[in-house]
Amino acid sequence: TPALEKHLQRLYAEYGFSLLVMGNGTTSKKAAQRVRAVLPETELAVVDEYRTTDAAREEYWRIHPPAGWRRLVPRGMLVPPEPVDDLAALILARRYVLQQ
Repeated sequence: TPALEKHLQRLYAEYGFSLLVMGNGTTSKKAAQRVRAVLPETELAVVDEYRTTDAAREEYWRIHPPAGWRRLVPRGMLVPPEPVDDLAALILARRYVLQQ
């Protein structure tokens, strides 16, 4: 089983979720098929992921304000020193909740 399927099975065994929220990016249709194949009973909600990376970077700098010389640079020009995928996922979840 590919890594995505194994990871989903492991998370489902640990948390037993009934809803999975995902973005509507380029590979979302293929990913949705894979999710449905391994977790057919789980509801799948696809939300607009437009500019989630930008929003995640903004959230990163809100949580971790730049220090030193970086505080003089406009935040839109700064790149966080670590991936912001977890924050992008949080933004997708927020968008889903706001749609309800």
